[in-house]
Amino acid sequence: MSRRSATSLWYTVSSHADRNTVIAAYRGSLTVQRPRIDNFTIDVLSGEPWPAEVETAVAALRQRLEQRRDRRLLRLFALGADTVELDLEVDEDFALAVAIAPFTIGGTGISNGAIIWDGNDTGTSVAFDLTEDEHTQLMRYIAVHRGDHQSLIPLVT
Repeated sequence: MSRRSATSLWYTVSSHADRNTVIAAYRGSLTVQRPRIDNFTIDVLSGEPWPAEVETAVAALRQRLEQRRDRRLLRLFALGADTVELDLEVDEDFALAVAIAPFTIGGTGISNGAIIWDGNDTGTSVAFDLTEDEHTQLMRYIAVHRGDHQSLIPLVT
């Protein structure tokens, strides 16, 4: 994640951010980075019980995992047994990603072979490689969703 381009910077969420801010940052960053993410994987695992608001999404993703296992399509070394690939261009996949992203133990968004979205540890570790426009949009998204946009801070490496 230390790779920086001239047109983007890495951001994270302050360790003092409240729950609304963290959730808004995870979901908002996926929303603003959606056009750039060409490969997205997420673990259907959480370090805490899944919130009731995402149980439907979790059930849908677990069903996909079962279907994949049933068809013996599990690529053991490419994807973990609880990892799902989602196509963020597909609205249903995008909605599933946005729903569970703040609560998963791991998710990764890749653009042109480089990680630009990295959310881990059930909402406690996150980093986004944002363009200036994405940063502005994300600040707005966080504020609109009752979060503290000042908790979005540059990632110091």
